[in-house]
Amino acid sequence: MSLLDETNQRILTLLQQNARLTHAQMAREVGLTAPSVAERIRKLEDAGIIENYTATINPQKLGYTLKAFIHLTCPATRYKAVQEWAQHKKEIREIYHVLGQVSLMLDIQTRSIEDLETLVQQLSTFGTTETTLVFSTLLHQNSW
Repeated sequence: MSLLDETNQRILTLLQQNARLTHAQMAREVGLTAPSVAERIRKLEDAGIIENYTATINPQKLGYTLKAFIHLTCPATRYKAVQEWAQHKKEIREIYHVLGQVSLMLDIQTRSIEDLETLVQQLSTFGTTETTLVFSTLLHQNSW
């Protein structure tokens, strides 16, 4: 059995759609027994394909309705300082080290334009910033 055979891919999709499904429910969907599904999931976990199970929170329901990307250009010696600073900012969802004219790209979500302005001002102490506001998300892939 290949770890990424068609059945395991279907199990991964089901888990990504709803990680609270029981093994019996998934077994019905993929045409196996519950113990077989449990064994396949264990192997996917052991191989590191499944890393963890989390709850997906909708930030907009919590009032974080403004999404933006902040591009930060700074020397590599400042990356660690940016990372340490950002760990205490729940508005900063992810930081990407990117190739191109920009050094880092921050994925952020704030409650207001004023909160965004504050983040940009604080980030400006590390280097030059450029901000892109997101109007809407046209595609969000939730499964592999």
